[in-house]
Amino acid sequence: MRDAFTLVEILMVITVIATLTAVALPAIRGARECALRARAQAELAVVVQALESYRRAFGDYPRTGDFAEAQAGTDAPLGIDAAQAKLFNALRGVFGPRAFGAGDRLGGDSFIDAGKLTLESIRGEDRADSADAGRDAGTETCTALLDPWGRRYLYYYRSASDPLAWRRGTYLLYSAGSDGLHAPPDRFGDEPTADAAARVNADNVCADAGKR
Repeated sequence: MRDAFTLVEILMVITVIATLTAVALPAIRGARECALRARAQAELAVVVQALESYRRAFGDYPRTGDFAEAQAGTDAPLGIDAAQAKLFNALRGVFGPRAFGAGDRLGGDSFIDAGKLTLESIRGEDRADSADAGRDAGTETCTALLDPWGRRYLYYYRSASDPLAWRRGTYLLYSAGSDGLHAPPDRFGDEPTADAAARVNADNVCADAGKR
């Protein structure tokens, strides 16, 4: 009767385990990535619905083109004048589509269901799970909508000061995807056509913008 495995048998078992692990890990990572992309699509659909409700109320989408987009990643601080913050405040009824100053604040109804989305924490306060985050009428909040990878969603549309420059039929709303990289459209709404830009944007998750 044998009391122990031989060294060869142990090495064979280790080899089999290593092979199975090497085969399984990519499948697990792939399944997780598919789940994150599906979640991003569902969240973008919530934002699209809010944008359509906003357009029906005000006649247009938020014209945030005069404001620079903050980086998708949250390493760089989010300013109150970032396009993502202006978008969030517009969708919760603080601003109409054409004016975003302190004197332009409204006390309107919120168009967005914050409970279905993740919000960027502000000043150390965790607002991510609060359905009532920033709902005080007329109060501007420095907050952005985050994708499943913990990065800011990006929204591009015409500017209030030069709306006719935007040639795209509607807005552009998307997540930069798992790599966090993206090549933005130009001021006219045209997406980059260079091969390098196309490769950077290959994993972006885009909304079905302007769906009616």
